[in-house]
Amino acid sequence: MSLVKDRLMEDQQRQQRAKDEMPEKLDDAITKINELTSDQEISRNIIEELETNISKSNSFKAKIKDHLISGVIGSIIGFVLGYVFSFIFTIW
Repeated sequence: MSLVKDRLMEDQQRQQRAKDEMPEKLDDAITKINELTSDQEISRNIIEELETNISKSNSFKAKIKDHLISGVIGSIIGFVLGYVFSFIFTIW
């Protein structure tokens, strides 16, 4: 009989400890939820900023600038290579 009473007492103590630990676990869970919420807000702001940057880089004005720069660079490279090859072929 005493063995049964001891086990019942142990179970009751275990249950009481679990109840006592609940507020701490809830506080930890609330803290983690608040941290995740703030992290989610930061992520949302970063995504909005990146979407804005993508739309700006895909605009017509940005594309014209890219094509002009690549055209100038291509012209310079073409001129230099043409000069080098013409010099090489005149030596032969």
